[in-house]
Amino acid sequence: MKKAVQSRAQVLRAIAAHREELAALGVAEVWIFGSAARDELRPDSDIDVLVRLSRPLGLAFFDIAPALESWLGRRVEVGTFDGLHERAQAQAQREAVRAA
Repeated sequence: MKKAVQSRAQVLRAIAAHREELAALGVAEVWIFGSAARDELRPDSDIDVLVRLSRPLGLAFFDIAPALESWLGRRVEVGTFDGLHERAQAQAQREAVRAA
């Protein structure tokens, strides 16, 4: 795993640098939310990510988090906008920052 990203700007740059790899995994868009989006990362913070998929992935969906973790150097929680509970979806959409 690479050195952990320390700021929102580093997260956004790292994800953008892997746009092609994400597209190959079936990811159309990547959004960050939570502490990374607020630029409040702590040493123990994970990165909360929402994705929009370009196609149905099935079990291949579970390949996304390990790829992001290897690029960001932190644990990553991946979900989809559609998969969030309505209340959580509203909060995530308010603070989400598009990364790719």
